[in-house]
Amino acid sequence: MISTQKIAFVDMDRVYAKFQMRKLAEREIDIRKKKYREKIDGIDRKIRQLEMKQAFLKTAVDSADIGKGTATAVTVIESTVTGKSVVISTQTETEVKTSTPTADLVSTKEVIEKQIDELKVEKNKIEADAKKNLKSIKTEYSKQVMARIYDAIERVARRRGFDVVVNRSEVLYGIPETDLTDEVLEELK
Repeated sequence: MISTQKIAFVDMDRVYAKFQMRKLAEREIDIRKKKYREKIDGIDRKIRQLEMKQAFLKTAVDSADIGKGTATAVTVIESTVTGKSVVISTQTETEVKTSTPTADLVSTKEVIEKQIDELKVEKNKIEADAKKNLKSIKTEYSKQVMARIYDAIERVARRRGFDVVVNRSEVLYGIPETDLTDEVLEELK
């Protein structure tokens, strides 16, 4: 017994490229990527600011000779521990004017190092979450887009009386009447 089936084809690449829902999904993913990027950039800025403070503190601690009352570095630092300002003069062999001891500088430096480490951990977590969430969203959108495309293909094929529809890339020869691409695109509008 010979069975005859009517076969048609659809250019899936063209359908996928022109389907508006796909473009909207990609735009939504881009918006979410941008939000994650902004968060990460904000953390990077905070880290750079803290690293600058850390460098100033290192200069203050390394350059100040508190025991002799001299200094060779320029630094004005507000301690995050005590809230007091530490001022070191720019003139060599001048007296260090300070309202807190060197231990406060070291303590402030340690607090900044801890803040930098915490920000780096937070940044890594956000990057990992972004990668995971964006992949999940992209997968879900792809499923929804492809489901809509397959439903449109099925409706057009049934309406035209075709039993099988294959991707254009798999067709070596087909008459134009069996190409459902334009009808599927119209169905998706």
